[in-house]
Amino acid sequence: MKLQVEIQDIDRQFGQFMERLCRGKSSCIGRIASLVSAFARHGRVCLALPSVASQTISFDNGAGEISIPSLEVLTKDLREAPVVGGSGEFKPLILDKEDRLYLYRYWEYEQDLISFFRRRIDQHSPDGLINNEQATGRIALMLNRLFGENGSEINWQKFAAALCCHRTLCILTGSPGTGKTTAVGAILAVLEATARDPLRIALTAPTGKAAARLGEAIARSKKQLDYPDDIKARIPEYATTIHRLLESRPFSPYFRHDKTHLLPVDVLVIDEASMVDLPLMAKLSHALPETARLILVGDRNQLASVEAGTVYGDLCGDFAFPPFTSEFLSRMSDYVGREILSLPTISEKAGIHDCIVELRRNYRFPADGLIGRMSTAVQKGDAGSLMHVLQESSNGHIQWTNIPETHKLKEALRKTVIPEYGAYLKLVHDQADSQKIFSQFENFRILCAVRMGYFGVENINRLVEQILYEDGLISRMGGIYPGLPLIVLRNDYQLRLYNGDVGIILREGERLVACVEDENGDIRRFSPSRLPEYEKVFAMTVHKSQGSEFQKVLFMMPKQDSPLLTRELIYTAVTRAKKGLMIWSDEPVLGVAVTRVITRYSGLRDGLRASS
Repeated sequence: MKLQVEIQDIDRQFGQFMERLCRGKSSCIGRIASLVSAFARHGRVCLALPSVASQTISFDNGAGEISIPSLEVLTKDLREAPVVGGSGEFKPLILDKEDRLYLYRYWEYEQDLISFFRRRIDQHSPDGLINNEQATGRIALMLNRLFGENGSEINWQKFAAALCCHRTLCILTGSPGTGKTTAVGAILAVLEATARDPLRIALTAPTGKAAARLGEAIARSKKQLDYPDDIKARIPEYATTIHRLLESRPFSPYFRHDKTHLLPVDVLVIDEASMVDLPLMAKLSHALPETARLILVGDRNQLASVEAGTVYGDLCGDFAFPPFTSEFLSRMSDYVGREILSLPTISEKAGIHDCIVELRRNYRFPADGLIGRMSTAVQKGDAGSLMHVLQESSNGHIQWTNIPETHKLKEALRKTVIPEYGAYLKLVHDQADSQKIFSQFENFRILCAVRMGYFGVENINRLVEQILYEDGLISRMGGIYPGLPLIVLRNDYQLRLYNGDVGIILREGERLVACVEDENGDIRRFSPSRLPEYEKVFAMTVHKSQGSEFQKVLFMMPKQDSPLLTRELIYTAVTRAKKGLMIWSDEPVLGVAVTRVITRYSGLRDGLRASS
């Protein structure tokens, strides 16, 4: 069997360096070390040796191929290599008992998180709420006030709030529209109402856009829910990025807040948690006080982080619905009703499963509506149901067409681009208020499945710019000009600009300025020459769109199938749209992609299960 891997010079050089250190004591180390390095660049924490043993691996860039020996030969060779150690050893590479090979730093990050989450699995409320009848009564009254009396149907938002009152770890998952952030607002109200002293609450997310949406959602929740004004006042509406929360150190991968300088928080909420990579989550865990509650909010069906790891997915597991222990359900039944006692239970002792709540009722898209049915079909990998929904909805909120032929692509784009982007560019031309311009620009976005190729984000950005120039909506092509939308590609800690921040070039007087909207909705202005690396963003990759939502989305897939096209990518793309969705893809490519799932090996899930 032959696998394809994208390998770069840095991967080969790492492998050659390991070979030199081994001094001929390992015949496999060069090949395998190169693969570990390549896999890490593609977001994989480790290399599962059984997945590559006895296979021939070819390189995407035509740099040849390598053969991997059998698992028995491979593991014996590696365990005798001086640069490979076992768990707990300080060696460049770590090989664990499950034949997973790590770069040392990723192994250490993973072990830190296993230890962190294991402690929290068994850690109950720091406020003495367990076995405290008075506190239990206050919690029950508050939950009934916010969510209503218990009924015949289980209220999972209420369940999540009760869980957070009893544990220092709560993992909340659900698709867009299931009320996750509404539930968070209620959870914070219950915690404030039952705490002895006002709580120090921090709201955070991986990107500025996701942080802004979290803050807006909490503000809406405070207006909608019924609880006292003094409690509302203590719940913050300001959310920040994780990097800003931890306070980045210039020119360093480390942060001001760490094991020796803990975050001053009692409750930490992380939205869009599926985007948080392994190193960042590990560093955040170092900075969190032992008694602080951690609430992770996300969607386990969404794309994993761009960088290494699938922390949130590993925590949520792969079961259809998180089961609970009977002891835990018995405790929760006092708050959400006896109906939960009929749920399936597991015989294991309390574990990560008792910390997870999945919200399933969708308040934005009814389950029997077109968007709801499409989302369900994608989640299940049911290509037949997906195509049936798309064919049925061809003239509705969802429009599906085959990808245009290359010579027709520009004209097909023109029909969509002119009305959608023309609206914000008119505001730019009229020198309207910058926040109004940003709001109009965020109504629509083109999402590409891939970066390179004719249907990749780089070419689509080029074509869109040509169309807008030919129709007189922008003054030039290339360089900077009024109306140019851009996305930052590299962190600049001094300017406090981060990978994923979106800006627009605007004219102010006689000069052009780069305006960037921060998580508070405020506009920050920079000289374009000071910006870190960026690119135009009429179109963006699906990965870059995580944490954002748009009124309308055009999702474009390439004509040829690729391992990059997965169920998670399609799900993430279609759930960025709030009202209108256009999908351009040939049926065979879409049908195959929806059945393909991302595989990223790690030991985090096994490490947590070992604690059960």
